[in-house]
Amino acid sequence: MKTPAPIYLPKWAWHHRTLTRLHAGLLAARGDRVLLLDRQPPPDAVRQFARTADVECVSADVTDYAALDTLCATRGITQVVHTAALLSTSIRANPLAGTHVNVMGTANLLEIA
Repeated sequence: MKTPAPIYLPKWAWHHRTLTRLHAGLLAARGDRVLLLDRQPPPDAVRQFARTADVECVSADVTDYAALDTLCATRGITQVVHTAALLSTSIRANPLAGTHVNVMGTANLLEIA
């Protein structure tokens, strides 16, 4: 049996939380190793997957290119499900942060790929 490729699911955005957990659970059930990334992983999510050897929650940021590049290289990440985003309410409050996360975070992942 071949070793499954790690899957990287960035950002536990509150609006994507259910979708992210569903993806992580399905990927782990089929034998993939899953790496979930957030600047501050929610404690309940960490607890949910603590008993699952194939799912790991880590603290990182999609806007930090060097950290993402290192993480992908050292973990052998070959596939990405990208859900990192700031919602319109947050963007209205801080347009620069919205652009940085939504545009540059995506650009960082595309550059690393």
